[in-house]
Amino acid sequence: MEIQLPLVYSILKNRVSKEEAKVLTYSELSTIYYGLTGYYPNPHGSWDAVLGTINNMLYLKEAPAISALVMLKGKNQPGDGFWGCAPNVPIPKNDLAKIDAWMKILEEIKCFNWKDIEL
Repeated sequence: MEIQLPLVYSILKNRVSKEEAKVLTYSELSTIYYGLTGYYPNPHGSWDAVLGTINNMLYLKEAPAISALVMLKGKNQPGDGFWGCAPNVPIPKNDLAKIDAWMKILEEIKCFNWKDIEL
């Protein structure tokens, strides 16, 4: 079954408010998606292309990379597939730079006006 990009975007967009950007793990994203569709994408590997595509579509709309909300369980940062997935997502040189870049993107997500942005 093919993962529905607009639905994934909607799940992520609903996790953002002016007060916070609520992160979730890939497993939690799979569980939410399953609850809405009855299909459970494998949390390991199913999301990279989908989330990268969403980030590239958002980049064209001058929006931040919303998939920064999805992180590795137990790592508290996005997976390796996140870094460099869109022109507005850097490839940091080390772990400290990753955390710094991730925090900046999360702040951009929180401050961005998502109201009229659709895929």
